[in-house]
This record gives sequence, structure tokens and C-alpha cells, in this order.
Amino acid sequence: MRCFAIDLDGTLLNKEHGISAENQAAIKKRQAQGDIVIIVTGRAAFDARRILAQHGLDCPVIGANGAEVEVGQGRRYFLSRSSSRTIWEIVRSTNIFIHIYLQDNILLPQFSLALLFKAEIVRFKKRFRLN
Repeated sequence: MRCFAIDLDGTLLNKEHGISAENQAAIKKRQAQGDIVIIVTGRAAFDARRILAQHGLDCPVIGANGAEVEVGQGRRYFLSRSSSRTIWEIVRSTNIFIHIYLQDNILLPQFSLALLFKAEIVRFKKRFRLN
């Protein structure tokens, strides 16, 4: 048995944000031969799972840049509550942009939205040479 870890964006997904028939067949062949194919992505696991389901695939997912692991049949593993709380306190005290993956949603705290809005204004001003 071998393990294959595959990224989604820029790797498995094509320009149309889909999984080619050739790649679908390759994944199914590996699984039929007893190998494990894991999708590893910065996306939330529920988003990766949705993409896989659209293409008739069922693979374990490591999502949210490693913060969550979903191995199928509803078995999900997340960072511990104490680790999550520590990360939250650090991020909150430094005004770093953050989005939080929940089991089936993504949370954008208000301060993150404000930082995102400010960044967009800066990009707009640079693009159109506004001071």
C-alpha cells in the first residue's frame, strides 16, 4: 500500500476548477489497488469534499492548511480547543487577517474584514495612481 497526497488548487484542479477524467480515473485506479489518496489543501475540508463529490471521488482530506483532517464517514479531527484559543489570541492581538474554518462554513471576524477592505483600497489607489 502506498499513500499519495495531492493538492487541489494549481495541481489536481484544471483551469475550469474541475478534475479531469484522466485524473479521476488515476485516483480510482490507485484506490482500487489498495493505495490511499489524500487531498491536502488550504481550503476547508467541506469545500474539498464538495469538489470531490462533484467528480464521484471519495478521499480523506487534510484541509485548512492542516488544521482539520477528515477521513470519511463523518470522522473529523480539528486542532484542540486550547491550541485554537492560543492562535486566536495571538492573531487578535496582532491584527492579522484571519478566516476561521468551521465544520461547514467559514467565519470572517469583523477586524479581518476591515483589514481586507483597507488592503483593497490600497490596491485600488496604486492601480489608478491615486494618492
